[in-house]
Amino acid sequence: MIPFFGTAAACGAVAVVTATGSQAQSPIRAVGAAAYLAGWASTMLVNGPLNNRLSGNGSGQTDLHWHIYERAWSRANHVRAVLSFVGAAGLLIPVQGPGPLNV
Repeated sequence: MIPFFGTAAACGAVAVVTATGSQAQSPIRAVGAAAYLAGWASTMLVNGPLNNRLSGNGSGQTDLHWHIYERAWSRANHVRAVLSFVGAAGLLIPVQGPGPLNV
């Protein structure tokens, strides 16, 4: 859980520094941080609760209940995969110029 929450905190810091920095910061970094945080939120708000609901049936027959959740879970999983990719790309693209977040 430390990498999951730690990365979200780091992206939040990148977003704040990018938005409030005195020097011109790259909007690509801000988009990357926002995309990652949106994917993180999707995990917390959609996939996680669906996983908990599926495992909380208590019947031990999650295979029988999976079809109820499959469509919503898969759609949210695709969305968070795209957001994670966009986030990683935005955060990894080198930015030229002075500033604490520039590589």
